[in-house]
Amino acid sequence: LLAAETNFTAYKLQLESDFLQLESTIAQLSADLEQNQLEAEITKELYNEGLESELDMKRSIARVDQLNRRLELENKRLQRSEISIKTQISAREAQVEQSRARYALLKEELEGLTVKAGTTGTVGQRRAYRGRLIY
Repeated sequence: LLAAETNFTAYKLQLESDFLQLESTIAQLSADLEQNQLEAEITKELYNEGLESELDMKRSIARVDQLNRRLELENKRLQRSEISIKTQISAREAQVEQSRARYALLKEELEGLTVKAGTTGTVGQRRAYRGRLIY
């Protein structure tokens, strides 16, 4: 039972850590997207003034589009992970509860196997021979 509870706790912490890693990835992508959007705006302005090539402008816009798509995908992945994590935790909690119930049942069975005297007193020792009645 203790092992099942410990494994559950470790598993839950691992899932939460993985989830935080996904959130961190999304935060980094958001920051990269914002930076690339600024660079794309500057590149576009420089292109309009004739100071930047059309190819550089298109590259900047393409990078922004690519980061937007990646951010969308990571957000979907995060949402699915959240659902998956809740499901996995529920399943593991059920296993722990099953272990607790099994432990309680075994403990009750063990108590049922213990012999208890019906009256108080001291158990003595007597010699008995075949055919003799003992009172």
